[in-house]
Amino acid sequence: MEEIRLTLEQRRERIAAAREAMADPDSWMWQVPSRGGLGELLGEADALGGASESLRVSVTAEAIERGEASDGAHARTPVDWVRHHAPST
Repeated sequence: MEEIRLTLEQRRERIAAAREAMADPDSWMWQVPSRGGLGELLGEADALGGASESLRVSVTAEAIERGEASDGAHARTPVDWVRHHAPST
């Protein structure tokens, strides 16, 4: 697989676009075809969720390495830092 070279700004734009695309599923779920379409969509959502989890781990590791997760107003511990910035955890 070829490596995709994106700038940080491009990556953040794509993350925002993915969040927008997944918003309010009740308003567009009717468009998903039966007999395979829902399973395919669930697989895509699962892959996106896995990528999101992997990114969360990488960002947290980087924050710990840089000292950001234990320094500042929201960082008594790395857990505090993560909970502040990723409240769904």
